[in-house]
Amino acid sequence: MSIPLTEKYRPRRVSEVIGNKEAVTSFLEWMKSWESGKPSKKAAFLVGPPGVGKTSLVLAYASEHGYDLIEVNASDKRGAEQIKAIVAEAAKQSTLAGTRKRIILIDEVDGAYGSEASGGINALASIIPRTNIPIVLVANDPWDPKLAALRNASQMIKFSHIKQSEIISYLKRLSEREGVKIDDEILKLIASRSNGDLRSAINDLQLFLAADKRTIEQLKNILSTRDRAKSVFEALAEAFGSTTVIAGRNVTSNL
Repeated sequence: MSIPLTEKYRPRRVSEVIGNKEAVTSFLEWMKSWESGKPSKKAAFLVGPPGVGKTSLVLAYASEHGYDLIEVNASDKRGAEQIKAIVAEAAKQSTLAGTRKRIILIDEVDGAYGSEASGGINALASIIPRTNIPIVLVANDPWDPKLAALRNASQMIKFSHIKQSEIISYLKRLSEREGVKIDDEILKLIASRSNGDLRSAINDLQLFLAADKRTIEQLKNILSTRDRAKSVFEALAEAFGSTTVIAGRNVTSNL
């Protein structure tokens, strides 16, 4: 099975992150304040639509600057217990010389649900002011009422949709690295249908590269199938509530 292109070409350095330069700069300044020992907020809350580089930025920074990354997905059913364990670890973490630098990354914070998750989130919010480890929260929608305590305790860093021109340029470079020349019309269609979601655009490109016929008609068929699947998940989300909205988005981002 081929490696997903989103993983194969995931940024390893901050300079490789596409778009959202202001958000990237804000995150770098926040991490610099941590490294100088004077963070204004001990957690950063990276917020914005899916596929715009929020998690990739943190992974790239950790890789480039020698941080161990402790990563939790809050939407996982085990997320509440993991969050609580991380909170306990952060509470006892020392800053002794020789200790490996670490970042705590809690992804899909808006996907946490249920009473246990709320308990984990509240515990996390209470420890943020005392933590000796940088804590990075990631969410598509940070405005859920249960996240109010996290918003208040964190520095909010907002990400926007990736510009279509940036997506086209990136897809062109990626396809060239794969040894394939793709017509500009194909790349423009993929970019325009991605709605600023770079991850989605890369997934669509990979499906296109795997197709028997690399034609504009074949691409339209691929995108049409993706759109139909997306509409099904959105209908389920409307019927069953916000938890399913998040689950549906997660699934469609991997189509």
